[in-house]
Amino acid sequence: MFLLRRTLQLVTPRIGSRFLVIIALLFASGSVWAQKNDGKTKTDSKSVSQKDTAKNKPQVIEFPIDYTAEDSIRISNSEKKLYLYGKGVIVYGKNQLKADYIEFSFETNVAHATGLPDSTGTIVGKPEFKEGNEPFNADDITYNFKTKKAVIKGVITKQNDGYLHSEVTKKQDNGEIHIKNAKYTTCDDPHPHFYFALSKAIVVPNERIISGPMYLVLEDVPINKFLPLPFGYIPTSKHRSSGFLMPKYGEENRRGFFLREMGWYFVLNDNMDLAVTGEIYSKGTWGLNAMSKYAKKYKYSGNFDFQYKNNVTSEKGLSDYAVSNTISLKWSHTQDSKANPTQNFSASVNFETNQYHKYNATNYNDYLTSNRSSSISFTKKFPNSPFNLSTQASASQNVQTRKMSLNLPSATLSMSPVYLFKSKNSVGTPKWYEQIGLAYNANLDNRATTSDSTIFTQKTLKDFITKFTHGTSLSVPFKLGGLVTVTPSVAYQGMVNTKYINKTFVEREVIEYDSVTSEGTIHKTKVVTDQLRVDTIQGFKYAHQMSPSLSISVNPELFVTGVFTAKAIKKYVDAVRYHVAAPVSFSFTPGLGFPTDQYYKTVRVYSGTGTNRKYTDQRYSIFENVGTAPQDVSKKSGSVSLGLENEFEAKVRDRSDTTGATYKKIKLLNLRMSGSLNPFADSMRLSPNISVTGTIELTKTLRFNFSSGLDPYDYDANGRDYNKFLYESKKFPFRMTNFSTSFSWSLNKAAKYKSTIVNGIYHPIYNPYSGIIYDDFNVPWNVQVNYSFNYSKTTFNSTTKEFEGNLQQNLSVSGSLSLTKNWKIGSNTSYDVKMKKFSGTTVNVSRDLHCWEMSFVWIPYGYIKSYNFKINIKSSAFKSVEYKIDRRN
Repeated sequence: MFLLRRTLQLVTPRIGSRFLVIIALLFASGSVWAQKNDGKTKTDSKSVSQKDTAKNKPQVIEFPIDYTAEDSIRISNSEKKLYLYGKGVIVYGKNQLKADYIEFSFETNVAHATGLPDSTGTIVGKPEFKEGNEPFNADDITYNFKTKKAVIKGVITKQNDGYLHSEVTKKQDNGEIHIKNAKYTTCDDPHPHFYFALSKAIVVPNERIISGPMYLVLEDVPINKFLPLPFGYIPTSKHRSSGFLMPKYGEENRRGFFLREMGWYFVLNDNMDLAVTGEIYSKGTWGLNAMSKYAKKYKYSGNFDFQYKNNVTSEKGLSDYAVSNTISLKWSHTQDSKANPTQNFSASVNFETNQYHKYNATNYNDYLTSNRSSSISFTKKFPNSPFNLSTQASASQNVQTRKMSLNLPSATLSMSPVYLFKSKNSVGTPKWYEQIGLAYNANLDNRATTSDSTIFTQKTLKDFITKFTHGTSLSVPFKLGGLVTVTPSVAYQGMVNTKYINKTFVEREVIEYDSVTSEGTIHKTKVVTDQLRVDTIQGFKYAHQMSPSLSISVNPELFVTGVFTAKAIKKYVDAVRYHVAAPVSFSFTPGLGFPTDQYYKTVRVYSGTGTNRKYTDQRYSIFENVGTAPQDVSKKSGSVSLGLENEFEAKVRDRSDTTGATYKKIKLLNLRMSGSLNPFADSMRLSPNISVTGTIELTKTLRFNFSSGLDPYDYDANGRDYNKFLYESKKFPFRMTNFSTSFSWSLNKAAKYKSTIVNGIYHPIYNPYSGIIYDDFNVPWNVQVNYSFNYSKTTFNSTTKEFEGNLQQNLSVSGSLSLTKNWKIGSNTSYDVKMKKFSGTTVNVSRDLHCWEMSFVWIPYGYIKSYNFKINIKSSAFKSVEYKIDRRN
């Protein structure tokens, strides 16, 4: 193709006249100049200016006009026009006009562009016009480069996330566009699946579309043509703006017909917005919501959501009629890591009053999840120092029991170990004295347990238990023989508590009871009871202790590897490896007898009656349940932790490598046992709970996990362990107290073996592993199966003198299947084997309708049993336009 390029500049009349004379002399014909393609590219430049013959004023424009064409360029001096054929382009400043045919008048500065028919008669090369950053396509364009006015036919323009189709469009010099017989849609198809028909409209680009009567057309079927909306206002601004939020409508069986999410959207500033909405139901329920999002680039982001609901159930006059007020508060705040490298603030608040989730949950996850947790935290790292500070306020809530646990606030100041004698230029293995480290930490804790109904009362304030602890430690770790680690240390700890207790035993408290016999005689009976009284005393009390300790740890390991040489086995497995480790640790604290004795007291407790009346002395801490007490070091103490770890691995051939030269490692079995003993205890030195855990990996998608608790001691007539091993009486080394196992199995999108056609012969899919022949199968899908088994034997039966077992099993299945590119079906359910019923079952079907989407959700069981069918427009601009059938029981 041959490309001609010309640059046209309209300037003053004096210079322009001279150029017209030169052009006339160059082309002897005086009428037409044309040049056809010869496979080369030529560039020429012209500067032309004409007078407005009517007003005798020059037509001056601001920028040069560049033009090109692939087919030919023709200039007519007599008509004072420029003709471009075949992919013609005119560029004027930031404006660009493309078309297969463009006609430009030097005299009027008007360009007319349209497409041309190809060999089949189809119009191709239709005009494409770009003004600034706003492109649009049309069938026919007439544009004045000076006045910037235009008449456009068959135009499609993009307005924000929507498309505007119009038969006739007039562009005014102020930028406004007047249109007639238009369509507005968010569907990008040339023949849109839906649109709003606009008889007449005015478009302010990137701001708004204001129309006369308008109605919805769906699949070329007018929905409300005979009852149209009197006017339309469609915002198209790329910037946020305040405005009315259209409500959603529907029906619920419990609360009736509703209007939801109706309100006003406020743009508070560039970094923050606010949406205030309300909802109302035909049976009396109503609610108010306030939602806000905020963000500052490289600083922080977050959102806030507060909801108040006035719930009305049933009908007035009925026995189950009730009115309740519920509140939900959610706040999330995240600090950008770039904001400050030494400190961070974050928040995650989720609080609900009782019954909120019961009335407002719309899915099983919300309805079945009863625990809510909230936390606000701040951390600070002090540069060029070993100190770190972290503070937190947290709360956990159970919306069913209404119990709340508060920690308001907690703070920790910690100092990483400072090595006092370490050389600045230390080289090689550090000397033992260079590993002497000094550490410090301080902690403030303030906790209370309450309910959501009394959280803001004086009682909750009094129930808070406040305690402060701080301490420092000096340790000298060193190794013996490279295998044993020995760490002697000495630590100081101080505690400040705001409460302490005093226990007293009240003896022979006399209570008189009046009783009447069948004959009517009144008898007075004296009953002697014993009572242990606990008094809580308010007041600051400081406690401290100094405690030396010694810890020793060793972790011997053994690796055994077996390599297969037999070809039949080596074809699949190259080698197996067995790894066994036996970690052992020992800790010891000597008995000092001071100064902690002042923080521990003894109370004499009586039991029994008459001659069987006995007493025992109980030792207790004065900070029991109200603070932190120093460790009781009146006697020496220590523990030995024992472990045994077994791991089996195999090196198998990687089937994805067709050469058979690649192997991969897989874990077959991982088995761990752990326990402890106290060599300084008077009795029952071995821990009553020995833990066994393991994992069996059968395939990449099938894995078993299991754990068990074992008790080595025998038990008495009351089900309590005592100092006698079970093996002595029942010849069994352990009694299993609990056992649990679970497995998960997942599959997704099967491998695709593509069929082929060779020499015109169809070759179907052949799976070399199974030998089965398939047709093409490429349907994305996934299946997830989870099973849990929990058995406990901790409930003692006083009649049979045996422990009773409790078994719970649960099976859950979830999956999804894309039947076609646009159809998808999914489901999840769980089955309680003990209760013999399904729970949490949901079936959902969705269909992508290009610019629309359809969804069907069915919950067949339970309190929120319901179905929901909805068709809605994808675009957020029309998210409130939907067709919905909603039924809830």
